[in-house]
Amino acid sequence: MTYSFKAISFKKALCVSALSASLLGLAASSSYAQSSSEDDVVVVTGSIRASGGGAQDIKHFRGEVESGEIPDPEGMTSEGLLNEHDLFLTSGETCAQTLCLNSAAKSAYFVEGDYFAGLGFDTNIDKNWERGPLNLVAVIDRSGSMGGQSIRNVKHSLREITGQLQTGDQISFVLYGSDVVTHLEPLRITAGAKDTIFEKIRSIKIEGSTNMDAGLARAYDIAYETKAEFDGTTRVMIFTDERPNTGRTDADGFMSRARRASQDGIGMTTIGYGVDYGGELAAKIASVRGGNLFYVGKKDHVKNLFDKEFDLMVSEIAHDLTVAITPAPGLEIAEVFGVPSHMISEGARGATVLTVPTVFLSSNGGGLFVSMKGEPTSSDPTLFNAELKYNERAGQRASEIKAELSAKPAETLRKAEALSAQYKAMKAATEAYHARNYEAAYEIFSPFAEKFTAEDIDGLKEEVKLVSALNESFAIEAGRVEELEALPKYVQLQGVWEVTRAENMLDVSRGDRFDFSDEYVEHFRRKLGFDKYYTDEEYRVNDSQIYLTESDLTFRYSFSKKGHLRLQHRDQETAIYLRPYVKQESSSSSDTNLQP
Repeated sequence: MTYSFKAISFKKALCVSALSASLLGLAASSSYAQSSSEDDVVVVTGSIRASGGGAQDIKHFRGEVESGEIPDPEGMTSEGLLNEHDLFLTSGETCAQTLCLNSAAKSAYFVEGDYFAGLGFDTNIDKNWERGPLNLVAVIDRSGSMGGQSIRNVKHSLREITGQLQTGDQISFVLYGSDVVTHLEPLRITAGAKDTIFEKIRSIKIEGSTNMDAGLARAYDIAYETKAEFDGTTRVMIFTDERPNTGRTDADGFMSRARRASQDGIGMTTIGYGVDYGGELAAKIASVRGGNLFYVGKKDHVKNLFDKEFDLMVSEIAHDLTVAITPAPGLEIAEVFGVPSHMISEGARGATVLTVPTVFLSSNGGGLFVSMKGEPTSSDPTLFNAELKYNERAGQRASEIKAELSAKPAETLRKAEALSAQYKAMKAATEAYHARNYEAAYEIFSPFAEKFTAEDIDGLKEEVKLVSALNESFAIEAGRVEELEALPKYVQLQGVWEVTRAENMLDVSRGDRFDFSDEYVEHFRRKLGFDKYYTDEEYRVNDSQIYLTESDLTFRYSFSKKGHLRLQHRDQETAIYLRPYVKQESSSSSDTNLQP
């Protein structure tokens, strides 16, 4: 639908998308070498790291906070937050196998307990690694919920991926909505093949509901059929907002299919899109063996993701990794960060066992992190023993270490502790908020926010911004805004405003009034009198934009030095100028429902 911006209605206006600004980082010291012999050992130091599967970011959570929302806690994971940062830990020693365990520990500051420790991973992977041939089956959600910016970002993603494909790779497209279509039969990459792929991308159209289960079934059929004849890696990659509504819609169905396929050498990457993205379902699907997950909220996310990570996100280097941590006498594990809770179990002799189904190559590195409480009861400086086991092509590998308090902890360990505490505070506070315990949410989050933002830790500026914005939202919801050091800009909106000028608006005129409450805005038209509002609707707001949920209309807003308000639409020709309404003594009785 096309709209004219020369004269638009405040109530029914142009269709604008809702505001969106919208696992573990296993540190490896170099990249993975394809070798003529599976038992060959290459010992080098490079810059590519390794990463566990599962969620690789919390971009959707960030976008929700930026738009003034309190996100669902189920859509955020500790591994997703940690994986957005390079938390590289290394022993500095050479490693004679794909992964070798190392550790670092410090006194706790941000997290509860007495110590905070990280488990990192050195590697023998060659820095000159190049990805081998890839057989990619792209599964594309074309249902109605993917319309607009989501499908545009999907097409942009597919074009970026096509640009990354090399001679000898193979790609196919499966589309699903109400039905399933093989949109591009398996096509080997040759000099002229990409033109065909680009045309197929252009021709993708939105249609129907969301039968994800059927789409994945077709994709795995193609993957199995082509894998037998393909000398390389076969992988399914699904592009979706994760809102299945027909066919089998539970995560267990998708997970069981992905788990079986992974055992047969077929992994799955999920790329999530859209403001209504179902992160909680996607996180479950991505946590299975062979799975990883990324989110695209903006167009610029696309190029950053696929230019930097595409070859790495499809490259699995180890499976079924476990780390068994046995605390020294007098100590116990308090908390674990970097793996989902269902992948933490109890082992022999009081050990805590952490499981990572799949290890991938990644541009970021990090580790598994734990907090510990107590004090060692012996003179031995060991805080804990840790044993690593994992499977690779050559069979099972293992290594062991003894962890001690670091004389000079790496700055990345301090950073990892701050991020772990951030995750815990955000999780607990958002859970309290969604249980309607608004005061408790603020009481949980505010002390952490004050401590976190007071620290100057390299590389955490975006996290300080996120924590500050979320703390403002909790304060507003709890009625505690006065406790903030500076009032959020959008708090200034609340109250009654009088229109001084309106440009290209059909139903807004000089003298009209707008009453902004916590959640609703009411429009009173001067020519209809002020005893009853003309329209009312919910609005969302951040520090720069107002979004009217019913009208699907977004305005940028700003205040002048005199305290006047300007609302301007992105077409730059549609604007409303307002000043604070001050009730005059001579005002008629019809004004009595409006207070300044």
